[in-house]
Amino acid sequence: MQALEGGIDPGHAAFLHSKRSGANRRGPFLINRLMAQDIEAHVHVLQEDYGVLIATRREHEEGEFWRTNVFLMPFYTMAGRFGDTPIVRWSGWIPMDDENTMRWQVECDTVQPILQNDSWVQERVAQGRPPLGQDLDDTLAEDLEPPSHRIGSPFRTLPNQENDYFMDRSVQKEWNYSGMSNGNVEDQAVTESMGVIYARHREHLGTTDLGIIATRQVLLRAAKAIRDTGATPRGVDNPGAYRVNASNMVLPTGGDWVVRVREATKAEPGVYTRMASL
Repeated sequence: MQALEGGIDPGHAAFLHSKRSGANRRGPFLINRLMAQDIEAHVHVLQEDYGVLIATRREHEEGEFWRTNVFLMPFYTMAGRFGDTPIVRWSGWIPMDDENTMRWQVECDTVQPILQNDSWVQERVAQGRPPLGQDLDDTLAEDLEPPSHRIGSPFRTLPNQENDYFMDRSVQKEWNYSGMSNGNVEDQAVTESMGVIYARHREHLGTTDLGIIATRQVLLRAAKAIRDTGATPRGVDNPGAYRVNASNMVLPTGGDWVVRVREATKAEPGVYTRMASL
C-alpha cells in the first residue's frame, strides 16, 4: 500500500514534483500551472463498482478545474492526463511479498496503436527512451540495476536508496524541489524512505488523504467479506465497470460535479474525449 497510495494521492505533486523559479507557472500543462498557483487540493471521493474515484478541485479562471485519480481493484491506479492528449497511463502495483512491490506502468493511445502516435514516439526518443521494439535492451540497461540475486532483479531501478537516488544538490538549488531526475524517482524516494513497512499509528492523515482512506476501507471490507462469507470482491463479476479513464475538466463554480465527473471518466473503445469544459 505504501507504493500504491502514491498513485492516488492528489496533493503531493504540487510540491514533490514542483520546479523552482516559477517553471511550473510557465509550463505547457494546465494542471502544473494550476498546482503552482493553488497548492491546496480540495479532495472528494466516490466509491464505485471498480473501486474508488478521487476528484480534486482547484480554482480556475473560468470556474473550477477538476482532476481525477482512479483506484481500480485490486491494485491498479490511474491519474488525469497532462495536456490534451489521447495517451492514457495506468500503473499496476503487484505485491511480490510482504516487503516488495513490482510496479508496471503502461501507456496506450485511446484512438490508435501507440507506435503510430508520432508525437509520443518523438518524445520518447528525445528522452533517450525508445519505444518498445526499438533498442529496448539498451534502454533498460541504462535505467535498471545489473541482474543479481536480489528480489525484483532484473527490474530494480538504478536510482535507489543506496545512491541517494542520484540526488543532485545543484539541480535542487536551481531547478526542482527534489534534485532528482524525474517524477518516478521522486515517488520512489519518498515511498522507500518511510521504511519497509511504516508504523501506521504514527500517521497524521488529512483532508487531501481522503482517497487513501477510502481505498483502504474498500480493500479492508473486501478482505473481511472473503474471510467471513466468501463474498466475491467488487469488480470481479462486472469487468465492464473497469472501462474508465482518469480525466480533467473545467466545470461551473458550485455546480453538480458528481454527474459530470462520472460522465467524463467513462471510456469508450476507440473514442478520445478531450478535456471537458463549461
